[in-house]
Amino acid sequence: MGRGPETAQLSKYFYEGNDISDLPVNLSVVWNGNFIIDNPQNIQAHLYKCSALRESCGLCLKADPRFECGWCVSEKRCSLRQHCPSHESSWMHTSSGNSRCADPKIIKVG
Repeated sequence: MGRGPETAQLSKYFYEGNDISDLPVNLSVVWNGNFIIDNPQNIQAHLYKCSALRESCGLCLKADPRFECGWCVSEKRCSLRQHCPSHESSWMHTSSGNSRCADPKIIKVG
C-alpha cells in the first residue's frame, strides 16, 4: 500500500493583550485530517511577545535568551531583531557586547 506525501502546514498563532510575556500551549499532531497522534510527554509550544511585561531595557535584556528578545533603541521597546528598524545599530541583546542600557530610572528603593 502506498502512502500519501507527508506535509506540514505553516500557521501563525497569536494571543491578545500584553499581560502575559510567554504562554505555554498544548501541542498535537493531526495525521490524515482527523487522527490525533498521542503526546505522552505532554510537549508544549510557547507563544511569546517580547514587548509584553518588558517595558524597559533592563527587563527586556533579562528575558529568557531562547526567545531572542532584544531592546530596540530607536523604538524604545523590546522586540525581535527583525522588527527593529535599522536593527544593525539599534538593537541590543545580551549575547552581543553592546548590552548596556542607557538612562536607567530608579522607581523603587527597598
